Amino acid sequence: MELCRHAGIGNFISCSSYFVLVPNPIKSWLQNRRFLDALKIVQHSQTSTVLRVLDFGAGDGELILQIARIAPVDASVFEPTPSLMLEAKEKLVHLNSVTFI
Repeated sequence: MELCRHAGIGNFISCSSYFVLVPNPIKSWLQNRRFLDALKIVQHSQTSTVLRVLDFGAGDGELILQIARIAPVDASVFEPTPSLMLEAKEKLVHLNSVTFI
């Protein structure tokens, strides 16, 4: 299993957890960079308060799953593609603090 540095902070996770398969390598790189930057901001916030997050265009819900692993979160998830919304619901079913809109 290939491991990636988690947001440059020292934690290692599976790269497959972060990389979105997009046919265009530039779009893929930009998406992955935004994803890692968002996680880095959450990690560095070190807040004990619950983060309120709206994930608009949530895809399969991976961003909310990763945020929930490092901080308390109250998330609203919107994904217009029905198959991706179903994946997000399945992936986040164990999180009581997620609302699907």
